[in-house]
Amino acid sequence: MTCPLSTLTPDQQASFKTLRATVDEKWAPTLTPPQLAWLNDKCLLRYLRARKYNVEKASQMLKSTMNWRATHAPAAISHKQVMDISTHKSNYIHMTSDEGHPICYMRFARDPRGFNDKDKLEYIKFTLEEATRVMKYNESRFPNIEKIIYIIDLKGFSLSAPGANRDIASRWGEMLQYHYPERLHKAYLVNYPAIFSVFWSAVKLFIDSVTASKVKFVSHTSRSSLRTYFEAEGFNLSWLEKEYGGDLEPLDRPNFIGQRTYEHDPMVLKDEEELAAVRERHYKFLKKEKRDRTKIADGKPKKEKKEKKEKKPKKSLTDISDDTFDNISSLNGGSEESSK
Repeated sequence: MTCPLSTLTPDQQASFKTLRATVDEKWAPTLTPPQLAWLNDKCLLRYLRARKYNVEKASQMLKSTMNWRATHAPAAISHKQVMDISTHKSNYIHMTSDEGHPICYMRFARDPRGFNDKDKLEYIKFTLEEATRVMKYNESRFPNIEKIIYIIDLKGFSLSAPGANRDIASRWGEMLQYHYPERLHKAYLVNYPAIFSVFWSAVKLFIDSVTASKVKFVSHTSRSSLRTYFEAEGFNLSWLEKEYGGDLEPLDRPNFIGQRTYEHDPMVLKDEEELAAVRERHYKFLKKEKRDRTKIADGKPKKEKKEKKEKKPKKSLTDISDDTFDNISSLNGGSEESSK
């Protein structure tokens, strides 16, 4: 994995090394392999940048996100779970920019009716995780790209519309700000009515100034003027949908890019096999630790019994108690990413 460590100042490098050592030496013994894999160098650098390389603040932010991920398990949401809501195509990824940024479209007019707020938030989480999977899949081509471009179409917006949910909008902003820091490249708001300024004023209270500064209001409405605008923004029009001035045909079905490549790409499957091997070794370590703790709790010395010279008859599966399997299976719980 390529990380732009060489571009950091000496003070920034020192902050990174301190945080890396904290994770490896203090946190690692209590974490699962998927959690350790998530805490890679790029991840640590994103959180450091979000907190201006203050190690203590970045550590607190990381712990908060890890608790959030353990509770909400965004990486465990599968495309099958969001298949029904995805058919509305209200929130989807369609292509990547020339620089490697996944392009995510959010369309207000397609707000999925018949789904509650929890369903919509799960879909938003899935799309964010999907974008990270796309970037991981394209890592060999774009090693340092970590951010998403949003095209947010507000056609049909009104304060009384079911989709004008301030709570969902603010929680999406909070997710980006606190749990996906340094993931937003730019968000372009198109076809917005004048009344949207009232809605934005309320939502903006929950978003920091840095995140808010990445939101751009596009006043152009005709296809030709949008084409001129996005060209000036550096867009390659071949990866922008036609409705917004580009040359790309609209998406005609749900597009699970990252999920699909994760399921079928040999390179990624190889990575998953390696992770499974690490996970197995980690579980064996946890099993031994649990056995040792039990011995200490019973007042027994923490040492292994010496093997006797006489051979003992081998036990069959029928001789092993159910408690043995219960103890092993209990080690597999508690991680939202262990099923990946």
